[in-house]
Amino acid sequence: MSKETRLRIVSIIAVLFIIGLTIYAYIMRDRFREFAQYGLLGSFIVEFIANASIALPIPGSLITAAISPFVSPVFLIVVASLGAALGELSGYLAGLGGKTIVEKSKWFPVVERYMQKYGGVTIFVLAAVPNPLFDMAGLSAGMLRMHPLKFFLWCWAGKIVNRTVVVLGGAHLIRMVPWLD
Repeated sequence: MSKETRLRIVSIIAVLFIIGLTIYAYIMRDRFREFAQYGLLGSFIVEFIANASIALPIPGSLITAAISPFVSPVFLIVVASLGAALGELSGYLAGLGGKTIVEKSKWFPVVERYMQKYGGVTIFVLAAVPNPLFDMAGLSAGMLRMHPLKFFLWCWAGKIVNRTVVVLGGAHLIRMVPWLD
């Protein structure tokens, strides 16, 4: 079996996984807050599922924000960002298979151009700032054959920045608003 065939198989499996996980996450979206009772592990699981889904917004960072006053912020930032970055690998794996339907999106050429020019920095910025373009960046990184470890590390660094804001902001908000406590 050729390397290209293996990559296409991995891509197909990743797409099926993403579709299944997205459907599951969408159906269970109202029950995600139950994961808060599991603390760090709950945050990791929710962040992984929320970031592995594509196209449908799943509120993983809201669960992380809700947990923030009850656990160590440093551990929560590390665990939540790790879950988010590992979840984002699903889009990267889907992109490994080559050209996908995402290329028809009006944003794809812009993201792809930045990926070709700035690579890891693009992944970092898009992971650090909440936006709908990150899924296309992950697909682009896979399609452009960015090294998976490089993708993961840049993504994790961006998610650390993002989750730091979520955790510290969530803890501060919950302390300020008594009825959220």
